[in-house]
Amino acid sequence: MIRILFTTFFIFLPVFSITITRIDEFQDLVLDTKYENLTTKGELQPELYRVLLDRENPPPAVRIVVTSEKASQQNPFTVTVVHGKTIHNLALPRIQSRDGHRYSYWFASDTLCDYDSSIEELGQPVQLSISSSVPSTFELRVKSVNDFHIGQEPILSRASPSEQRYYMYTFPSDVDKVDVKITSNSELCATIVARRVNCPLFDASGLLELSEVYYYQSFTTFGGFSLRKSDIGSQFHVAFTVNGDDSVCGTQSNTSDHGGGPARIKAATISVTPVAETSILSAIPLILEIQTTGSI
Repeated sequence: MIRILFTTFFIFLPVFSITITRIDEFQDLVLDTKYENLTTKGELQPELYRVLLDRENPPPAVRIVVTSEKASQQNPFTVTVVHGKTIHNLALPRIQSRDGHRYSYWFASDTLCDYDSSIEELGQPVQLSISSSVPSTFELRVKSVNDFHIGQEPILSRASPSEQRYYMYTFPSDVDKVDVKITSNSELCATIVARRVNCPLFDASGLLELSEVYYYQSFTTFGGFSLRKSDIGSQFHVAFTVNGDDSVCGTQSNTSDHGGGPARIKAATISVTPVAETSILSAIPLILEIQTTGSI
């Protein structure tokens, strides 16, 4: 009996030692803190970071913000994020292709789409592996998204082509229909999308992953539609994205940010409001719903 225990100890000891070494390699960062002048060694050697979250009261969602001005297609900068069961990848420059046009951005900001939204999973540490082919300097921030769940109050949001935003709405038990609205003072062409909850919501380039049930509308200063619980489910995501140019909205394109600059940042207000079925005006949003359903 003693021999069996002794042998088992030595079999598992190397595995245990490897695990401890890997944990020790992580550099701990603080949630909602911006870190500047971080560096990579190049040659795709990973830099490992970890952000510990409050296990009992974690944020409803977490957002990764990263900037690396030296990133290029020849010298890419890659980030892999692990949060519980969720694995998210992004690369800089973030390259997006739309209607034959190609746009490149050296900054990105993504909200993690967690496959498991239980308190236990949301409280797991956020682990990041960052690497580049040549030594690079970068900025990094892991931030909480405390307004992730849309309630009765409108949400103020800001987005750009490489920094898409999305939120979640849950139908109350006594509500069957809602109006989704977005307003902005900016004339930049953008899109609002409502999609049945399913991850991932965006691909590595920051473009929307379409599903079998979604609604959308391109807009400049106002957009929206009505949704029924029976059509989209008891929960849905509301995504707000800014187009790389303004051609979809039929206006002159603003191309000043195609090198990755901040010119196409758009602020908007998003609201989701229950609709009483007895309202005479309820038929008007229903027409919008039919017209705006389709593929992007």
